[in-house]
Amino acid sequence: MSTFVCLFNWTDQGIKNVRDTTKRSERFEAAIKKAGGSVKGIYWTLGRYDGLIVFEAPDEA
Repeated sequence: MSTFVCLFNWTDQGIKNVRDTTKRSERFEAAIKKAGGSVKGIYWTLGRYDGLIVFEAPDEA
C-alpha cells in the first residue's frame, strides 16, 4: 500500500453546494474503500487550498 496526499480546491459548483460537503467526502471514502484502500483523514483548510486528503491505496501496477 502507498500513502497519498491530495490537495484540492473547490470548483464554483462545489462552493454553491457547500452543504453537501460531508456527502461528497463519504462518497470519496466509499470509492477508496472499494478500490482496496482507506482514508486516513480529510481536512478543510484556509489559504491556497480548500482541503487535504490523506489516504492509502494499493500500489500502482
